[in-house]
Amino acid sequence: MSIHIQKTFVNKTTDTMISQTEPYETRYTSKKRLFRALQLEYGRCASKIYVDTKEGKTIANGWVFEGKDTYQDSNETYTREVWVRICTPRPVDETPEQQGIIPEADIDRLLGEILAEKIQSHGSNWILDLPGVYEHLRFRWLDDVIQRWDISQPRIESGAGSVTR
Repeated sequence: MSIHIQKTFVNKTTDTMISQTEPYETRYTSKKRLFRALQLEYGRCASKIYVDTKEGKTIANGWVFEGKDTYQDSNETYTREVWVRICTPRPVDETPEQQGIIPEADIDRLLGEILAEKIQSHGSNWILDLPGVYEHLRFRWLDDVIQRWDISQPRIESGAGSVTR
């Protein structure tokens, strides 16, 4: 069975997330071969990714690779991290909401609420006129958006107990 992974690209120099892939199936069935291929592509392994299990154990679930990269619009370099998380394939019949994916309309609505609060507290919205600021703010306030979305979701009752999104 092939290994599924998800990659998150980070500019370590500015501490910003560049992009994130959806989980996808690789051609590798061995973690060792996958690791070597990722190391060749992204540079040295700087760390492992650890997760806590339901049983209270901590297990390694991926790697953080580090290397130098060049900005697309200049010859300036930055330190790039690629966080590679090993994923369990999702059943095909799950909806985005069951997968925990926040709908785009909810992201825009929640981002608008956060932005209105920031403007009210700082008394200005001139920053919105700068190019690319809206996309930057989407990444910068993503944790706030996720937290508000989690709070706004109803509890889902299941046979194994209740789960809160």
